[in-house]
Amino acid sequence: MSAAQDWKVRALVASRRDELTAGIVRVIIGRPAFSRDENGRIVPGVVPGFGPRFYIDEAGLVIGTTVQSDGKVRNRVALCDTDDLRDNLNRLADAIKATDDERRAMFEAFVKTVAHDMRAIVHPDDPLSTVQRKL
Repeated sequence: MSAAQDWKVRALVASRRDELTAGIVRVIIGRPAFSRDENGRIVPGVVPGFGPRFYIDEAGLVIGTTVQSDGKVRNRVALCDTDDLRDNLNRLADAIKATDDERRAMFEAFVKTVAHDMRAIVHPDDPLSTVQRKL
């Protein structure tokens, strides 16, 4: 087992009793609640669960899509805010005794699953505010 896979396996095992964290970990490690067939249609996998992407709204809420037992993607649901997510991932990293590199890889893997981050940093002197990623 490579070091890159090692933290993923440990995180999945450690999170199995917490449905929310386990669902997030499955998406982070590339094992969402479903897969796609050769035509791109969703086929049930380990369902119900979260879809392949997360969204962060303007208020910092992490939004996930749900995949039901019939394999259909349902509405987006608010899971937690970014502070709670950061704290949960840090606790998980502590629980699996992740190295600094593994911890960094875990957070980088989450960032890669974020389709849209709508949080904005507003500069009062600049009428054209910029949207920046800040996880």
